[in-house]
Amino acid sequence: MRSSQWFDLQNRTSGIDLTATLSGTGAATAKLYPNGQIIIDAAAAEAAKTITLTTPYGFDIIDAHVINGAATAVTVTVKNNATAITDAMTPAAGADLVVARAGTIDDAQVAFAVDDDDLVIAVGNAALTGRVVLNVIFN
Repeated sequence: MRSSQWFDLQNRTSGIDLTATLSGTGAATAKLYPNGQIIIDAAAAEAAKTITLTTPYGFDIIDAHVINGAATAVTVTVKNNATAITDAMTPAAGADLVVARAGTIDDAQVAFAVDDDDLVIAVGNAALTGRVVLNVIFN
């Protein structure tokens, strides 16, 4: 990361909007925060589809979890293009906001360069209404 990018990121009071593109129906927004978190909020993101993010900074993913806000259990996997980074995270039905954490992270897939567009959130068996949180370290 160039020093000008680091300065810009550290001097923000709110997150940086990331481009989130859905392959199906629903809605999603994503923000990158100076504390090293990417937060993706999804509303009825279609099952068996993806949310793809463009990343303005280089980073490595070091942790991930899903907070399910829907009445149906959902499966979510974080990917680097088509290759899984995490195992399938499956929070149960969750009007009470159930959390599931990644049990595994493939360290060969965690790195993303500036302006990559291959950070993919794969939605599995049911529509995703909730939040995906990625903890990252900048590189």
